[in-house]
Amino acid sequence: MTILEIILDYWHKQKLPIIDGLIKSDFSFYEIEIGDDCRPIKINYQPTFFDMSRENYSEYCSTALSYISVTHLNITYYCGEGSHGSDGFILAINNDNKVEWLFFSQEVNPFEKLWIENNEVHAMSNLKIEWIFPIDSPEILRSIKH
Repeated sequence: MTILEIILDYWHKQKLPIIDGLIKSDFSFYEIEIGDDCRPIKINYQPTFFDMSRENYSEYCSTALSYISVTHLNITYYCGEGSHGSDGFILAINNDNKVEWLFFSQEVNPFEKLWIENNEVHAMSNLKIEWIFPIDSPEILRSIKH
């Protein structure tokens, strides 16, 4: 099973693997370091491939407690919170039921709002930090404190 198949399988069980970064459909993984203000301070733009050596992903999972969704151009975006309190995620799944990308962090806090604007996915955390992911290049994310 690939990590994307694992993500989809876990999603159907209302869980997500704790990856602390962003993984895309080409299996590229971008490690993202979150600062004290819950905003990205470092993004590894030299993607690695996700470590598939973990044998038991259930140890590294968070339950998707609540989420909201929006569909745009045949992709449904989900965002919400995980079971560890400060978890936040955004998951993109296409009409073929394949994962396009997943952003998950234990440091960003839950996302409570989700919308599409200017060909970008926007999600607002409960700390009033707006996270912005370009649809074609979500790894070029940024955030704005409101």
